[in-house]
Amino acid sequence: MEDEKSIFVIARSGSKAAGCGAIRRIDDSTGELKRMYAKEQGLGVGTSILNSLENKALEFGYSRLICETRKINVGACSFYIRNGFQVIPNYGKYQGRDEAVCFEKRIR
Repeated sequence: MEDEKSIFVIARSGSKAAGCGAIRRIDDSTGELKRMYAKEQGLGVGTSILNSLENKALEFGYSRLICETRKINVGACSFYIRNGFQVIPNYGKYQGRDEAVCFEKRIR
């Protein structure tokens, strides 16, 4: 994470990691969510991580976040949609990959 507009966060429950997530810079207005993971579902860890990353993205000056997951990962797809993301055409290295689905969220 050498870029000053990139960040990796870890959520903890006591001394143990409960989840993580990252943002990497795509361009001056766009950050890409990476490595979103919550060890246990339904506890709000993923939402907390996402909220933290969205706030950081605003501090970085980003106006949108993008991300990719696999279509088979129904839980992740539902999570992004529940949190205001919309499906977009696959970008970058995900173009032409039928197993991938990409999302975007405009942030303010």
